Amino acid sequence: MTGKIAGARNAWLLLLAISAVSFLAAELVGERHVAIGAIMLIAAAKIAVILSRFMEVERAPKAIGRYLYGWTIGVAVIVFAMWWVAALG
Repeated sequence: MTGKIAGARNAWLLLLAISAVSFLAAELVGERHVAIGAIMLIAAAKIAVILSRFMEVERAPKAIGRYLYGWTIGVAVIVFAMWWVAALG
């Protein structure tokens, strides 16, 4: 039980660190489009951490894990592509 609590605490600390990096990217990167791309990539990384640490996808059947990680990547690509098209137009 202690290992599971420590794992959850470490996951929260990792999510906080990733959020801080996202904030710094938004505030310190001079190029707006680079910052937005970085923030979208960071958001996908946060989803992957949540899937692996809190939803324990590794313990689920492989098909479910592939679907959830694929969905995460697919949605991130679609959102980024929609933003890219909107930024060009």
